Amino acid sequence: MNTLYGRIAAQLIDGLEVVGVKPEEVKYVLITLGDNVLTANPTPGHTPGTVSYEYTVKDGGKSYQAFTVGGLGMNAIKRQEQGEDYIGSVDAILAMVKWDENPSHVHLSAHGLSNNLLENAATLKTRQADELHPMVDKEGFQAQLLRLRGIAEGRVEVEEGKNFFLKIS
Repeated sequence: MNTLYGRIAAQLIDGLEVVGVKPEEVKYVLITLGDNVLTANPTPGHTPGTVSYEYTVKDGGKSYQAFTVGGLGMNAIKRQEQGEDYIGSVDAILAMVKWDENPSHVHLSAHGLSNNLLENAATLKTRQADELHPMVDKEGFQAQLLRLRGIAEGRVEVEEGKNFFLKIS
């Protein structure tokens, strides 16, 4: 949570309610609005302080769990351990997508190009009443996470190689 700064951010952090027992399951509940809880999940990797958000979205009368990944890019990864943290965070998010009860179905990315936001928005113009909202795509979200995991594994190998050469030089 070290990416938040200032007096207001300090008050938010001080008021967080920690839920869960294992470090990889810890969630910070930020705001409850009616029946919707916005939950911040520590997801280090892109940067050590990256946080991702889980919340409920509605389409018509149906509710879906949505997720916004705080850092998709690997451009800030500078060390092997950071890449390993990224993989651990992707695995934690994948677990949420695979939950039997209330899994994440919707990926609302901070970078709309990464999850076809423009294409999905265009399909809304011709969407029929009985069709699922194009952003409700559990399989697509899972596939994107698996692709990112694979890229991160390659990045870890690159960082391992750098470590090897540093040790022998």
